[in-house]
Parts: sequence; structure tokens; C-alpha cells
Amino acid sequence: MDETVPSVKAVIFSSSTGKVVSCDSIIVTAPGVNGDTVLVKEKSVSNFIFTLDPSNTVSRMVFKLNNIKDTVTITYTTSPYFVSDACGYTFCHSITGITSTDNIIDSIKLADKSVTTNVKSNLRLYY
Repeated sequence: MDETVPSVKAVIFSSSTGKVVSCDSIIVTAPGVNGDTVLVKEKSVSNFIFTLDPSNTVSRMVFKLNNIKDTVTITYTTSPYFVSDACGYTFCHSITGITSTDNIIDSIKLADKSVTTNVKSNLRLYY
């Protein structure tokens, strides 16, 4: 992703061991949003990044891991962030809550609530 785009990074963990694991594939979609598909990755995925909608305070996404779907809802606040004179401003987020259905996802833990242009692990997804 571009360094001016604040991105959420999710890391995938095993519910049974608590260790980072890989799933065979992941597709992230934002139903009802233009373009719909946010991310498609296949073959040994242990982490992925995606963006939140700066014009809203809630993003609902469908995470499809190994062909099983769960809906993830992230609530957040948004504030302007000065990148540089050349790039101007962007919008960063602070995650205030996260929930999901439990078809394949056992739980999601918030590792870092700040979503900035410095991509770091924000979510721990256990399945």
C-alpha cells in the first residue's frame, strides 16, 4: 500500500496454539462499497492489510478464510493527519471496537488501536 494510506494489518493465529499460522486463502470484501473486493490473497497467508472508510465510523467486511465466511464489524474514529508538504493530509483512525461472527473466526483481539501510515499489527485473528 502507498505510504500515505493508513492501513489495518491483521495477523492470523491458531486458536489452539496461539502461534502465527497460515491459511490457504483469504478474500476480504466490503459489501455495498464501490469495488466491493478489498483484498484477495492465496497460498499460505499469515497476515494481510486493508483500509477503513474515512467517511464512516463503522466498516463491515466479509473475511473469507479457506472458503468459509465471517462478517467483521470495526468501529473507529477518524482524524486528519499531516503527511508532508508534498503529500498533504490523509485520515488516520483509532479503532474503538471490533466484533465478528464465528463460522471460522474464534475471536479477534485488538493489538493496536492506531491505524496510521506506519503499517503495524492492529488485529490478531484467531481461527
